[in-house]
This record gives sequence, C-alpha cells and structure tokens, in this order.
Amino acid sequence: VRCWLLLNVGRCSVQALRITDHIASLAGCLRTVSVLAPSTDMLKNEVDSADENGTTMTDEPTTSKVSDGTTPLSVDVRASAIVRWAILIRILLAIRFLPSDLDQYFHSSALGSVLIRPVYTPNQIREAIALRNLFSPVQFKNSYLGNEIDLPPLLLAIVEPLVQISSSVYVQHIIFGLFLLVVDFVIARKLEQIMTRLFEAQDVNTQWENRLQKLLPEKIQPKLSHTFPIEYGQGGSYNTTTSIIERKNLPGLIGLVYFASPITILASSCFGCFQSFRVVLLLSAFYEILRPQGSAVLTAAFVAFAVQINPHLMVFLVPITFMCSSRRSITVLALSFFLVSAYLFGLPYSFIGAPRFLEVMFHTLGSGLRLSGASPSMSIFWYTQMQLFLRFGTYFQVLLAGLPFLIVVPTAIRLYRYPITMIGIFWFAWILLQPVSTLYDLNVGLCFFAMSPRSLARVNGMVCLVALFALCIPTILVVLLYWMWLEVGNGEANFLFFQCLAYNIFLLVLLLQFVHASVGRDKALCLAEKREKECIKS
Repeated sequence: VRCWLLLNVGRCSVQALRITDHIASLAGCLRTVSVLAPSTDMLKNEVDSADENGTTMTDEPTTSKVSDGTTPLSVDVRASAIVRWAILIRILLAIRFLPSDLDQYFHSSALGSVLIRPVYTPNQIREAIALRNLFSPVQFKNSYLGNEIDLPPLLLAIVEPLVQISSSVYVQHIIFGLFLLVVDFVIARKLEQIMTRLFEAQDVNTQWENRLQKLLPEKIQPKLSHTFPIEYGQGGSYNTTTSIIERKNLPGLIGLVYFASPITILASSCFGCFQSFRVVLLLSAFYEILRPQGSAVLTAAFVAFAVQINPHLMVFLVPITFMCSSRRSITVLALSFFLVSAYLFGLPYSFIGAPRFLEVMFHTLGSGLRLSGASPSMSIFWYTQMQLFLRFGTYFQVLLAGLPFLIVVPTAIRLYRYPITMIGIFWFAWILLQPVSTLYDLNVGLCFFAMSPRSLARVNGMVCLVALFALCIPTILVVLLYWMWLEVGNGEANFLFFQCLAYNIFLLVLLLQFVHASVGRDKALCLAEKREKECIKS
C-alpha cells in the first residue's frame, strides 16, 4: 500500500511541478515583455535621435536591470522554486518517505514538544472516538465522560471525519498532511493579500502618516529605513528602490516565510497538528474587514468561530474595531459577534445534551488557559504548575489567564492608529503568557511583526538580531533535555526549565523592542504634526 501511494503521489507531484513550471514560465514571459518592451514614445525618441546623428538603430533589445544587478524576474523565480520545494517536502513527509530510523526522530515527542499543541492533533481525535466506543449506545457526548478530552466539541465534530475516512493510522497521517498543506497555503496567501491591501490603503490614518512622514526631521527618521519600506499608498510617496526589502516584494516574502518555514512544515506534515485553524480564521477576518466592500457580519463570524477554539482570541476584536470604516460597521460587528458566538456556543447542545453541556463547554474552552495538566513546552508555566500547591491552582490560573487582557486597554489607547501593530503585540504577549507555547506561534508572530515595516524600521537592529538568532540555542537544548528527561531518564526538569526561561527572555526582548519602536513611531509623527500646526499659525 505504501509503495502504491508513493507511486501515485510521486506522479501527481511531477505533474503538479510541470504545471507550476509552465504557469511560472508563462507569467515570466508576460512580465518580461511588459518590462523589456520599449514604449512607443521611447522608440520615437530613439528614431529621432538616430536620424539626427545619421546612425541606424540596431535590433539588439535593451534589457532592464534593477539596482542589485539582477533581472526583475529573479525574485519571483526564486520564490516559486522555494514554494515548489516546500510542497514537495511536505508531501514526502506526509507519506513518511524517510527511512524508519530517521523518520522516528521527525515524529518524536521531544520534537513535538516545541512545535505543536497536543490538543490539536489526530491522537486527541482517536482518543475521543475510543472513549465513545467504550459505552453503549455509541453517542458523541460519551467522548467527554471523565473530562479527558480538551478539544472543543464543535471543532471535534468538524475534523473527526478526516479520521473516520480510514482506520489506518498511516492513511490518516497522509490525509491530515495533505489537508494541512492546503490550509497553510491559504494562510500564506491571506498574509500576502493583507499586506498588499495595507500598502494600497487610503484610509484616514494612512494618509495622516504618509503626510507627516515627509515632514520628519532627519534626527527622528527611522534608522532602518534603508532595510524596511516605509512608504504606503498608491505608488508610494518615496523612492521604493531605496530599501533593501522593496515594497512590492514584502507581501510575498511574508507569505513565503510562513509557508516554507521548517517550523510550519514539520508541525503540519509530521504531526498533523491543526493548530493553524485559528490562524486562518483570524486572517480571514482581518482581510474581510480591510476589503473595500468587506462584510462586518462575515468578519464577526470568523472571529466568533476562532473564539470557540481559543477564547483569548476575542482580544483581536479591538484592532478589528479600529479597522472599521464607520460607526455603523462597528455596531454591526459587535451585534453580529454576539449573535454568532451565542449560536456557536449553543450548537454543541444537540451533540452533548442538557446534563453536562455547560460542564463540557467550560472545560474545553478553558483548556487553553488551564495550568493543570500542561505538558512540557516552550512556556515556563508547565514548571510553575508543578511547584504550586493544589489549593492555589485556581487563583494562579485566573491570575495568569487574565494577564493578556490587561494590556489591551493601554495598548489600544496609545496605538489606536495602528491596528496591525496592535495585532502583533497582542499575539506576542499571548505567546509569553499562555500555558503551552510553541515555535509555530512564534513563526506566526514574526509574520505579524513583519506586517508593520514602519515600526520595524525603528527597532534596535543589533539587539533584535542577537535575540532572534539566540532563540536557536534554547530551542535545540529543550528538544535534547526533553528527550533526556522523559525518554532516556537521565535528566531532570530544572535543566529543561532554564532553557524555557532563556527562550521566553529572548521573546520578551523582541516584544519590548517592537513596542518601543511602535510608540516611538507614534511620538515622532505627533511631533511632526505639532510642528506643522505651529508653522501654519506662524
């Protein structure tokens, strides 16, 4: 069966790569013609110049080069090649093409501890089905007897058919791998579309910043403006070729960083972790509200569904509210969110029934905030719950679960003009304060940070680079020490905790740098506005 699947998947992969090559070649040819073909006015000027000088025009075309000496197609060709290789690697990992000795390391629990949330894995679904089959008659609500399953009932009902297609674990692994490949591709596409829409936006805040950006004195200009593009709007108000990362390439680069990241590939293809569901719902909500004719009702539905997976995600309603174009849209958004959330909360009632409905809902929705039972991960709170007395568990659970909500109001008051920046801050704060933290969350957070290039242009580049590259050291040691402690048995929890502590310190450095840069960006613009008003009065 494995050979047959490998043969057919290989054939499909070859055909897909050929089709992708043909499409890329066709797009490349069209773009080459549009870039290299001389305009009518240019030809006319060359003909007039040739007649005046008494020379003849040659048939050799004049090629156009960008500032780095490469053709305009080079970036697109490299990106398409990376995407094709990423798809091929995902397919090979999904069908477990690697040798068994090497494959066991890619599917080890030590590696999974830094990549995935155990709640959102096929093993949780299989366990729910096994518990259900222990009782007669077989009913959906029996999966939640004993409070062993933390997966929300609505999400379990949606993803359960992927496991029930086949009783073979190997086939289930392939199904989840290919399905999550599509989900990750949609996420990458949404990131690209959102960033493109932000660059083309002409809302009041964008116009305000574009106008004041040109008035900033040299001393308070962004120090990294040569690296990150700081021009927004149609065509941009600055020279778009001055920055290393050009504006036209940034949206695709963000999507590529997510889709081709080894973190995303391993989490989806090796472990089948569907933790990306909440991300695709959030991004769909952001894109819908940013569209010129976007629907506030559909935006509220996406956020309400994401909240049913993780209640903390309701904090993203704050930046979405600031993205609304009118008060009427805000009213529709709030009312729709309340109605859709009430409907989605009550929908599992038909699966579970009256006696234990509220108990099951509060248990599953609170699983992402609960300290008890947290498995070792990149967070430090799994170690905290080991040191707590049982009678203090509820107190610290409420305390730590409420901390991410405390930063919402001050952040919204200070940075209300920059909703995308608020999204990155809220996401990173949740990474630091959630009981189970993963590298996947970090990867998504870095993509959110990259969607605010004007803030990134003001960070301390050396400090951020050191913190970013230093994350590799505790990450590798966490995998090693997890294996030594829980699998081999010659390690201990203290060694693992100190690596997690170092990891979170580096994350905190990145978050503080980003917040400091965002506040400095707003302060500089306000100073420019104040000087502008003084000049008008004088």
